Amino acid sequence: MRKHRGFSLLEVMIALSIFSFFITVYITSEGYNLSDSALMREEIMLRNLCQEKINQLIINPPELKESLTLTPEQGTFEEYPNYSYEIEYQRFTIPDLSSLTGGGENYSSNDQQQAIRKMIFKQVETHMKELVWQVKITVTNKDSGFPLTVSTWLYNYKAKVNIAL
Repeated sequence: MRKHRGFSLLEVMIALSIFSFFITVYITSEGYNLSDSALMREEIMLRNLCQEKINQLIINPPELKESLTLTPEQGTFEEYPNYSYEIEYQRFTIPDLSSLTGGGENYSSNDQQQAIRKMIFKQVETHMKELVWQVKITVTNKDSGFPLTVSTWLYNYKAKVNIAL
């Protein structure tokens, strides 16, 4: 009997099918990696532009007044014309005192203490509305329509606080 050296056709076909399966999986995963890295690059760009706008607002804050809350400020970045931004301003709001204390106003039997708490809370609420403003910045890529929103707080240095009881 003669010994046959080499692979049979069936062995070659099985090896080729296994190789093609792994090549298909590898190419597919590389495609996902490329699309994921493009999305990551886009998100980093949007985050950097949001941070740039926040830094501009912190360094050179606008006059914080009620008219800022009416319509959002919109614009386009000069260096990056494919990116637009929208800035929304909101006053700081504090929930109602009864919801903060966990119930109605009858948690204390001492009416004088309750009146003092209400007065202090009212002053804190009034001053916080003037001192602290929320700024929400949304940057959008005009080509892809992909948005990113970042929110922060601004302190109103020009607000006057009266702490007298």
